[in-house]
Amino acid sequence: MIYHIILIGVLLLLIINNLKLRNRVNYYKTEAEKMYQRAIRDGMTGVYNYEYLVSKLRKNNTPYSLLMLDIDNFKEINDQYGHQVGDMVIKDIANKAESVIRKTDLVARYGGDEFIIALFNCSAKEAKVVGEKLHNKISQASLSIFDEEINFAVSIGCYTLDENSIKTEDALRRVDTALYQAKEKGKDCIVNY
Repeated sequence: MIYHIILIGVLLLLIINNLKLRNRVNYYKTEAEKMYQRAIRDGMTGVYNYEYLVSKLRKNNTPYSLLMLDIDNFKEINDQYGHQVGDMVIKDIANKAESVIRKTDLVARYGGDEFIIALFNCSAKEAKVVGEKLHNKISQASLSIFDEEINFAVSIGCYTLDENSIKTEDALRRVDTALYQAKEKGKDCIVNY
């Protein structure tokens, strides 16, 4: 009888210890996931960071299109309204970009006021439609700051990977070239490479 009580006590201690260990493992898993998300996402906007996007493009085996966008006259927004308002504009653009893409696509902050969108299994024609949709959504919107409506626009470069042998860096250079051409063309437009 005493052995049964001792055995039950030992089993209860093992069960309690196992539950504590399981809770501890779950806690560390949750913390590790939070750290991972911080490592792959932009802290201000919550979209992916550039390094994550590049790693996804390098691993990708399907055709894709890239959109690179830059907020037009962003320095003037910061100079006139301050950096907090500039940050609000950046966050608004990130939200709008995420709202026009599919769940399988990625939005990444390239840096400053530039973003790159990867549209997987997306033709040049489809990419242009997404780019126009995003361009229209941004140009038709404004932010209300200090009882003043702030309008902003973006220039967008578009490139569709036309051959599988092209390197990720070359694709990124090409979409950057298209963005540069959009800026030279007078801003507030979309240019295909």
